[in-house]
Amino acid sequence: LAASGQGRAIGEPIDIAIRTDHVRIGDPPAMGLGFAGIVSNIEYRGSTVKLSVNGAGIEDFTVIVDDTSFFAKPVAVGDAVPIAWDTEDAIVLGRLDS
Repeated sequence: LAASGQGRAIGEPIDIAIRTDHVRIGDPPAMGLGFAGIVSNIEYRGSTVKLSVNGAGIEDFTVIVDDTSFFAKPVAVGDAVPIAWDTEDAIVLGRLDS
């Protein structure tokens, strides 16, 4: 995955943070800026919808979308979805201890 940051070698393991409210569902991701996953949970929160997506070795990746966008192209638990974000929405944190 691609992220903004400095001081890391290509291929070095890192942890990144991605703004969950800037992630898009349904858009094919550019190289390193997203992945395809399976929707594992949907939580309606009034004006937003929280999706949990598993894929690319990531469990419980959170996506927050506004309800208008969600209901325009709804997904269901078990659906495969592409998720994407922009480079500036993914920040290198370094390597966090697990």
